[in-house]
Amino acid sequence: STNPLLIPAAYHSSTVAPHSIPSSVWSLLGAGRYWARVSHPNGEWSHFTWEIPKSISKSGLELLAPKQVRSANRILHLDWAHQANEAELLDLFRAAFGYQMNPELWRWKYHAFDTLGALVRHNGRAIAFYGAMPRPVHLFGSPATAVQIGDVMVLPEERGMLTRQGLFFLAAKGFLERFVGHGRTFPLAFGFPSERPFRLGVRLGLYDKVGELAQINWPALQARPSYRVRLRPLSTNDSAAVDRLWLEMADALQDQVVGVRDWPYVQRRYMQHPTISYQLYLITSRFTQTPIGIIVIRVLE
Repeated sequence: STNPLLIPAAYHSSTVAPHSIPSSVWSLLGAGRYWARVSHPNGEWSHFTWEIPKSISKSGLELLAPKQVRSANRILHLDWAHQANEAELLDLFRAAFGYQMNPELWRWKYHAFDTLGALVRHNGRAIAFYGAMPRPVHLFGSPATAVQIGDVMVLPEERGMLTRQGLFFLAAKGFLERFVGHGRTFPLAFGFPSERPFRLGVRLGLYDKVGELAQINWPALQARPSYRVRLRPLSTNDSAAVDRLWLEMADALQDQVVGVRDWPYVQRRYMQHPTISYQLYLITSRFTQTPIGIIVIRVLE
């Protein structure tokens, strides 16, 4: 392909060496830069970048091989992570981020999908991971399941190639091509990457910016609380109030993509979090007892 995403591409099926492109293929091409992937039936593959110089004439193509600018001189295998891979994924997490994730937190995050994400292996060792956590959403008024991307990690010693031959690109592209898009498991993917992986994803053509998170600060009011509203801790008896508020919210956001915030979500996300304690409050009208909203507080220090 003339495109590093291999779109469009020509397909050639025959027995080839894993580190070369046969002359019967490249002799048909003009001068320029090409990208190729050599695949094995067992799922292993190698990526190459080739350059055919303008100085090579058609008559000399049968004699001269194109210059190999960069190649994968090792076999990388794209794999899918499952619950059985927990131990090696936690080891990869510790190596990538410098601290150990709580196994209970890991299981809490990745409970809803059999495939936890894409793994890139070298000689059987996991060296990169692209995590995937399904999330129910309302997609312009219609229920759907999106996937939240997180825990994207590459072994520190493998981070040198931040290109379309790099491990981040291979893991991300592999997962997105397999699971995300029209007619696939998830109609859309989203995430909250830090600045560095976000810039890399944009540069590689994988991500785009669709919004921003705003941090709002205000001082405590020097006044008595409003007599029109009542605030009390949220309890398990308030499921109907939570669902009512969610349906009102969803109805008001039918032209948006919004994550579901019904009672099962609120209960699991905040009341059953394995490592963080939250305080939840229900606000109602003091006179009619009509639910107005929910406040979730995480107390720091």
